[in-house]
Amino acid sequence: MSKYKIKKRIKAKKKMEGRMRDIISYNENKNKNFKPIVNDKEPWVLGDYERNSYCLYQNKKGSEIETLQLIVGRSTVQIWHQIQDDSKNKDDLPNKGEPFLEYIWTNRIPVNKERKKTRLRIEDFNYGMNDELRDKLTDFSLKVYWYIRVDKNNEGNIKKDDNDTEKEDEVIDKMENGGINKSENIEKWEKTIKRKDIIEKFHTVRHACKALEHLNKRYKNNNFVDNYSRIHEVS
Repeated sequence: MSKYKIKKRIKAKKKMEGRMRDIISYNENKNKNFKPIVNDKEPWVLGDYERNSYCLYQNKKGSEIETLQLIVGRSTVQIWHQIQDDSKNKDDLPNKGEPFLEYIWTNRIPVNKERKKTRLRIEDFNYGMNDELRDKLTDFSLKVYWYIRVDKNNEGNIKKDDNDTEKEDEVIDKMENGGINKSENIEKWEKTIKRKDIIEKFHTVRHACKALEHLNKRYKNNNFVDNYSRIHEVS
């Protein structure tokens, strides 16, 4: 491979990494130096997109560092958990000190309707201060919303051309900017996730099962099946 091609690939990769950036927020001033413990955890999204990350909790006790990171991606809300301790053997730490998925929820948007304009958007995010006398995951409320085409005439399997998609995106922009309140075919859907959804196991299991179904449908997408690294990440 020529040096020119190598440089071209490196430049393209850096350009993509710049677009696929995380928007980081903090819940306390002491987390101002927080660095995400995970990135790019929606590997089935092959295009460029932004994720919003929040540090829900980070506590340093001696050599141990415990972190909870919330991610709002294109179609999922995820919470990742990591416990690191350089003084301990990795085999004695949860997941050998690597981040593990604590919670996942998906809006289950169909593959043929998922794109940048129909992504999850954050309407409101409230949380309390972390208090060592209470549980590490304090009460919070995350409200997300997204826009979706509603097939009132069972047209979900009809392939839409670029003009149809562009028209839908124009309607979404008008709804988002207050130009119109309602549309015949485009609806605004909402979901609020709270602390109880994370700590009550029946919520966690139910949401995880629905998320698995959501990911399995993306696995069947031809652009995804042939990419081993992405399949490996999801599994």
